Amino acid sequence: METKPEMPRVAMVGVALLGLEWLVSNVATALGWVPMAEGQEGGSWATMIGSLAGSLLWALLIYLIATGRRWALLVSISLFLLGTVVLLIGAMAILGIIPLNLDMEPLSLADSLWTAFSLLFLLTGYSCLLTKPSRAWFAAWRKRRKRPTAWEVAW
Repeated sequence: METKPEMPRVAMVGVALLGLEWLVSNVATALGWVPMAEGQEGGSWATMIGSLAGSLLWALLIYLIATGRRWALLVSISLFLLGTVVLLIGAMAILGIIPLNLDMEPLSLADSLWTAFSLLFLLTGYSCLLTKPSRAWFAAWRKRRKRPTAWEVAW
């Protein structure tokens, strides 16, 4: 039986940064530190269920990335990019650059720092997971999991 491919240190750092961001996000959400839209109640059922579902999805993606599923990394990066676009549109609307009526106040310094550190952790984690050693590790996992086709078994 083949052994599992050894995760390179840079991939470990990348997964650890994604996991750390997940942990800090959940703690911040539980303590009410994450900025919410004005008028949105932090304790509403819809907010709690949405937050829990997002947290579980994020945890599942991090686990799948840690077990060598490259598609999970691509899904995670896609969701990150989509969220970043939405974040930038919201920031431009708050600053008055684009005319959207969001009825939001500017973020406080703490909220801005939280968002900046979250983006920094995610960008650094993804950068680590897209390096050459990490890509080779994902490829080794894929090769290990590949099952022979019926044609290959018959011959």
